[in-house]
Amino acid sequence: RRVMLKKILQSGLFREIILLFTFTEETEEDTSSKQATTTAKAVVREQTLRMILVLSSKSQILGKYAARVPELTNILYSDTFRQGGIVDVISWYALLGGIASSNKGPQLRMKGVLILSGSELKVRCRTDFLQLCEMAVDTIKKGIANDSSLQDFLRLSNSFQLIPYLAECWKEAVASQGGSEAVKNGISNVMKNLPAFRARNEPGTDEVLDDNKKKESRIDSGTIAAVRKSCKSLVLLLEHEGNKNLQSARLSSKTD
Repeated sequence: RRVMLKKILQSGLFREIILLFTFTEETEEDTSSKQATTTAKAVVREQTLRMILVLSSKSQILGKYAARVPELTNILYSDTFRQGGIVDVISWYALLGGIASSNKGPQLRMKGVLILSGSELKVRCRTDFLQLCEMAVDTIKKGIANDSSLQDFLRLSNSFQLIPYLAECWKEAVASQGGSEAVKNGISNVMKNLPAFRARNEPGTDEVLDDNKKKESRIDSGTIAAVRKSCKSLVLLLEHEGNKNLQSARLSSKTD
């Protein structure tokens, strides 16, 4: 596999994939075009960026290469990107923070190129993960079944199970500067809110729901069980060496 990934870099294919993403950035003309075309383009760009992330996480050679492409890092470090999909944001800052920490020597600074240090990237990763935890808690409390926060929480946890190096980069990022306890508390807060919500909404409870509660969207028990498993997996990842204890938390998971 390493040979294959090395060939992807040597052939120039990896750079072409990166440029495909960077050169198709949305413009004012795009926003005024047909909605269907704009949406399709956004989906392709999103999937292309995730392909770059996976390849960069699977091979440190590709990861270090991606981190040196200014057209890409200018986008990843921008406020616009940070306001987008939170799973992609957390994953990229974890990966780039890990790569920056492993690089020796001073960083080259070029005009018009955004530069963030490894510590700055790790702080962003931790801050945005804690934001995701808060969003998940808010979703649980409100009982919003179709909200993306819980799905994002599950997707991030599952990506760590599938990509061990990315999991280790995340662990290093959120634990930097003594941030481990804050992150554990954030995850714990998600878990604490799950049982109460589950007991309130599942059939067989003695609670009599008023009209307002009956109108609330309800999160299914399968999702709640998967989030609980994700929380446990992330805590284990933080507390143990390596990632052997990290488990996948699929939506189809059964309750423990």
